[in-house]
Amino acid sequence: MQHHRKNSPLQTPSSLHHPSSIHSLPFILMICAALSLCLPIADASDVLQSEGMGGVVTALRSIDAGTELNPAALVYARDNHLAFHLGTSGWRHANLGESDEARFSGDLAGRIQPAFYYTRGMGRYGISIGYRADLDNSVRLSLLKTQSTYFVNEQRFEAQTDLALLYDSLWEHAWFLAVGYHLESADIGVRLKRVVQTAKQGELMPSLYLYAQLEDVNPNKADEVIPAIMDGLDYDKDKLEHPLDQVDRDVTVGAWDFDIGMQTDWFAQRFNIPGLTAGVLLKDVFQRRRVTASPTHLTFGANWQAYPWLKAVAEFGKRFGDAGPDIRLGWEATTDWKRYAVGGIAVRNGWSRRNGVIRISLGLALRLGSATWEYALSKRTHGESLGEAHHSLASTVRF
Repeated sequence: MQHHRKNSPLQTPSSLHHPSSIHSLPFILMICAALSLCLPIADASDVLQSEGMGGVVTALRSIDAGTELNPAALVYARDNHLAFHLGTSGWRHANLGESDEARFSGDLAGRIQPAFYYTRGMGRYGISIGYRADLDNSVRLSLLKTQSTYFVNEQRFEAQTDLALLYDSLWEHAWFLAVGYHLESADIGVRLKRVVQTAKQGELMPSLYLYAQLEDVNPNKADEVIPAIMDGLDYDKDKLEHPLDQVDRDVTVGAWDFDIGMQTDWFAQRFNIPGLTAGVLLKDVFQRRRVTASPTHLTFGANWQAYPWLKAVAEFGKRFGDAGPDIRLGWEATTDWKRYAVGGIAVRNGWSRRNGVIRISLGLALRLGSATWEYALSKRTHGESLGEAHHSLASTVRF
């Protein structure tokens, strides 16, 4: 939704020119710098880190692995983490023009995925609790017909416009609780989740009523009547009626499910490869029936911390019901600084293949003290515009 400002973009609020506002700026910067030095260093959002690296989930040792990644990685959590992120994808619109049934038609579709979660490390344990949602919606708006009448004696204009709104939406939301535990030779984790899906399809048919009451206008002069109607046109609230909603589908299904995972350094010790971590993850074990299919997914992966600033991850898996295996590759390069304020940046890249569809991923992260801001892009190599690609933003705070 676009918000239009009444003031010109060149206009500046007067408070910014007040001397007290100018003098308070250095003070605010000093406070921010002090907080960044005193508070613990923030870590990345697990979802954004995964998306920027091709969707890897199994062997990545993310501190905030609560929502989608291997819950065994929760054992590496330190202090408290609070993360918020928002993803969007599939945004497209099309002007269908005029047809025999409608004077105008247009399509609009998009997907929004908000989430938040809290993670805490407690010795050999790590826990995470949170919520995520996924709203996938498409609509077609059609202007069917317009009927207008001008009452000469009453000098009143009335018009009725019939609209048709076809909608198709799928809303999924889930609460989850994940726990990781450190053993002597491996780390294990379990994630319990309650997933609810609601699907609605139908047609909404509202009508728009407009009127204009004219005064001191010669009804025989069109050059007076038409401008008077345009100036006095208003919406008739008294004729507002509940629009007809023809529901074709309204289904809500909820189910419990869980994921289980493990990570180990055994291969690093066995083959003398420092920084190598192997993992296995089994997702959606119950395969409970929902509105959309959610088959069990088994993946194996390896994460190699080649240098303190560089890691590479490779995964191979199988989603039951898919024609072939899933393959995901990704890498991340980071750099840190401690001059003036503690911070760092990360650059991510990934490649994935599922059911013959190849996607390329990019990710960026900026860390300043106890806060981290991240962006990730995942796009098909063919047949998907930049607007239809998946974009994600996240903010993480450690305290």
